[in-house]
Amino acid sequence: MGSFWKLLKIENIRSKLLLYFFTLILLPIVTLGVLGNVIYSTSIEEQANVHTGQMIEQVTRNVEFYIHDMENIIYYLSNDPEVIGFLRLTSEEKQDETEGFHNKVQGILKTYTDIHPEIAGILVVNEHNLYTSNVMQRISRDPLTEEIWYKRALASPKTMQLFSKPIGRNIKINLDDGADEVVSITKAVIDPVTGKRLGVILIDLKLDKIKEVIEAVTLGKNGFLYLMDGNGGIVYAPVNPIVYRVKNEWLTDSANSIVKKIQDSDFQIIYKESAYTNWKTIGVFSLNETLKEVTNLRHYSILIGLITLVLAVAAAFFFTASIAKP
Repeated sequence: MGSFWKLLKIENIRSKLLLYFFTLILLPIVTLGVLGNVIYSTSIEEQANVHTGQMIEQVTRNVEFYIHDMENIIYYLSNDPEVIGFLRLTSEEKQDETEGFHNKVQGILKTYTDIHPEIAGILVVNEHNLYTSNVMQRISRDPLTEEIWYKRALASPKTMQLFSKPIGRNIKINLDDGADEVVSITKAVIDPVTGKRLGVILIDLKLDKIKEVIEAVTLGKNGFLYLMDGNGGIVYAPVNPIVYRVKNEWLTDSANSIVKKIQDSDFQIIYKESAYTNWKTIGVFSLNETLKEVTNLRHYSILIGLITLVLAVAAAFFFTASIAKP
């Protein structure tokens, strides 16, 4: 009987030691496994957001650069004596004088389009519906002064007006670029002597340049950037089924970042509005794809944890036996 109690006492000590060892083993493994994954998951998501924000900022600056360059060209043309002379013409002017200004201005416009291949065309229209361009023509006899782009520019003479994909204009371009492949920039011209509004200058910028800027950026395997104008229209977007499922009303969050479920997947949507163009540069990428690396890490962590646990349990049995046996 004494030997039995003695054996029982040894077994109780061993059980306690095993319990202590298991606690000491499981506690750090579980803690590191859970907290490590949470911390790493948060870190990966933050890095993805920061990277996307930087790319959006860069694209926004590049697009603003091209638009600002076009506005500068309009400024130079607005101060050119030949352009001002043409804009001052009336329908009663002699044909020879009118044709003389036409030829001079067309030569000036050709100089700009030759230097800037990103320009699809430049059009100069005055208040008497006289117009000139080196590559653009009026389609019908309807007055260009009744076009929405002309009226908006004349109504706000100090403000540049942007029109993305200006389809339906009474203008055709003698190039391969259609209206859906350009962005129009318009601005009114003010007479430097009288302060009177003389007319409007329109420049069509090829979307190719904006396309190059946007497609040069990659957000993971399936992420993308696209550009939206101030009216919610798509300026340019890569071919992607997700882009047309992003709703305009989502893009009003003060943090400029939201998570939405699209086609049963969570997508991070980050955007920035340009104070200069009023356009939004929007980045969209899959959170499932971003966190896939975390999932893989979790699997590796579980595997390493199980191997560590097996080895630790074997060691615990060995050490508890050696301690309890005496």
